Amino acid sequence: MNTQRTKVTIIASLFALSLLMTSGNLFSQTPRTCGTLKPGALDPTFGVGGKVTLGFPTSITVGHAVRSMLYLPGTGNILVGGTPGEPVIPPLVEEGHWTAALYDTKGKLVPTFGKGGIISSWFGGLKFSVGRGMVSQPDGKIIVAGTDFESTGSILIERRNTKGELDPDFGSKGRVQTPAPNVSIDAVVLQPDGKILLAGQRIIFPKTPPSEFPPPPPPPPTVSLVLVRYTKGGDIDKTTFGHEGW
Repeated sequence: MNTQRTKVTIIASLFALSLLMTSGNLFSQTPRTCGTLKPGALDPTFGVGGKVTLGFPTSITVGHAVRSMLYLPGTGNILVGGTPGEPVIPPLVEEGHWTAALYDTKGKLVPTFGKGGIISSWFGGLKFSVGRGMVSQPDGKIIVAGTDFESTGSILIERRNTKGELDPDFGSKGRVQTPAPNVSIDAVVLQPDGKILLAGQRIIFPKTPPSEFPPPPPPPPTVSLVLVRYTKGGDIDKTTFGHEGW
């Protein structure tokens, strides 16, 4: 298989700049300055010269590498998540595994998270799945949402504790799977009441007519917005949101 090696570069100044742009409202934190550095300059106290790089190889045919980054306001740590396409740090990361790396404020991997700062597993316990959205709870637990593309598809959610372990109090042993044909989840938001709101899209391709010659151009697919809400425990909120939670 032809592969290309992409690298994840985390630049601390991007986070500092985002905090300044929001005047301290983002994550309810006070903007932090880096001494006398000019706005947008790399922060030399982070990693090497303001950068931390971790190789995330990805298959050209898979095309998923890094999907999301999450700033954890309680600790200032940075969580990076994605799906590599081949082994990168054997035996910690395997082909197709959803992978997350947790860095501290200095750009070093947090050793108490997963194995040496990294967790890697089949997302949702399924092989043909992708984790795309991450959000943190006030207690530091992480919620990851994505999609299983096997068969007709389903929505997948995982919740992990501060050590990167699946939370047994969420769903079934830390995981939730909801059948959702043709649905792809792209984002997750945690509401103030603790409920979990997922957003994505449903794509339906019209049935093609019997073969003709020359073949007609394919009809465009039907694309619609999808919102689904779950309770704190991972159940679909069927009583107070939309039509049975959708």
